[in-house]
Amino acid sequence: LAVDAFVQGRQLVFQEVYVSGPGNVLLGKGKLDLQENDIDMEFRSYGTVVTSDPSFFETLARGLGAAVMRVKIDGTLDEPHIQTTPLPVLQNPLGLLGR
Repeated sequence: LAVDAFVQGRQLVFQEVYVSGPGNVLLGKGKLDLQENDIDMEFRSYGTVVTSDPSFFETLARGLGAAVMRVKIDGTLDEPHIQTTPLPVLQNPLGLLGR
């Protein structure tokens, strides 16, 4: 876990939040209102599994980068709303081709 943040007025501004686990890395940014406890964060998930002979899907996931998973967190610290969106780029496959 690594965090690059600063206080600006009543907000804690997260310029970069880096969380790593055995098979995944989350990289995000956002804000936390220190008076109201309102949170607005967005993370992107990146796969970290590296093998000597990566599969087609591992190679595709590395190439898509941020498209692997999007995690949006808003609401309050007491009642956060967490929304995940898997493979947003692949929701429109022609978008990969520029059409």
